[in-house]
Amino acid sequence: MKKTTGRIMLIAATLLALVLAGEGGGQRAAVDAQSMRQEAQRAEADSPAEIGEADAQQGEERQVLQKMRDVTAEDLPEINYGHAENVTADALAAALNGAADKAVSAEDAAALGYTGKNDFTMQFWCVNAYLERHEDGVFRTEDPCLELSCGLAENIVRVELLPYEHGGSVLVRDETLYTLVRHSNDYPENVDAAAYAQAKTLVDARMERALEEMRENPMEGTDCVLTRFENVLDYSEGGAESLGLYQCRYAAAVVHPERDGWAGGRYLDSALRVQDSYHWAGHLGMFYRNGELEDMKWYDVETLGDGIAANADWLRDWAKQELDATQLGD
Repeated sequence: MKKTTGRIMLIAATLLALVLAGEGGGQRAAVDAQSMRQEAQRAEADSPAEIGEADAQQGEERQVLQKMRDVTAEDLPEINYGHAENVTADALAAALNGAADKAVSAEDAAALGYTGKNDFTMQFWCVNAYLERHEDGVFRTEDPCLELSCGLAENIVRVELLPYEHGGSVLVRDETLYTLVRHSNDYPENVDAAAYAQAKTLVDARMERALEEMRENPMEGTDCVLTRFENVLDYSEGGAESLGLYQCRYAAAVVHPERDGWAGGRYLDSALRVQDSYHWAGHLGMFYRNGELEDMKWYDVETLGDGIAANADWLRDWAKQELDATQLGD
C-alpha cells in the first residue's frame, strides 16, 4: 500500500512540474517536484514493522499513564523499598495522579541528564508499589506492580507497569513524584546529645575507622556523620548498677555515588550519603554505677540485630546477664 502511494505522489510531482514549467515557473517547479519526491521517498522508507512498533510503544505508554491517572491508595496494598513513613499509599497515589499528565520523551529526558534505566549506576532510588497483597510474603516477577525509579536527573521518574509482557513504561517530569521516590530510602536521624557527649571519644574513633575504609572505596568517602545514637533500653535491677543500650548508625558522604555496588547493606539516602546498617553499625552498652559512667562495650549486629527492641523480655534477660557479667561493683 505504501509503495503504491509513493508512486502516485511521484507521478503527481512530475505533472505539477510540467504544468508549472509551462507557465514559466520552471525553476520553482523543479524545486517543488524535488521536495515532493523526497517526501514520497521518506514515506516509502517507513516500514510497516517500524510503524507497528511505534504504535505499540505509544499504546503501552498510554496504558501506564491511564493506570497512574486512575490509581488510588486502596489499589496499592504493599509498597516495597524505602521506609513506610516516607512512602505511604495515600502520598504515592496522589503523586502518581498528579504526574499522569506530565509525560516526557526520552530525548527531552536525556537533555535533562537522564541516562536511561539500563544505566544502573545512575538509578539510585526505586519504589515498587504492588497492586496485590502478598499474603505469603513472597514477591514474584509476575506480580502486577508499578515500579518507579529515578537518579540524579532532577524531577525525571521512570514509571513501569509490570510484568513486562503486559505492561509498559513512561518517563514523567514531576517534582512531587521525584521527591517522593528520591527520599524513599531516607531514615530517621536521632542523636542523644548528652549520651553521645559521654561516649564521643569511643564513637568518633569507630567512625574514623569507617571513614578510612570508605576513603579506599571506589565511591571515595570524604566524611562520616553520626545519624543515630538512640537509646533502646535502660535496665536496672533497682540497685546502684544500670545499663543503657544505644543503637548507632553512620552515614558516609561520598564523591562518586554512581560507583555504589549496591552490596553489603549499603544504600544511598537523598543527600547522596552511604548508609551502612550492617558492619559499621551496632549498639553501644554504657554501664553506670551510682549514675557515673564506668564502662562501655560495643555489640555488633550479629549479637544484637535491629529487631531487638521488638522482643522486650529477651532483651531484658540479656541485659541482666551483661550487667551481672560486667561486675561493676567488684
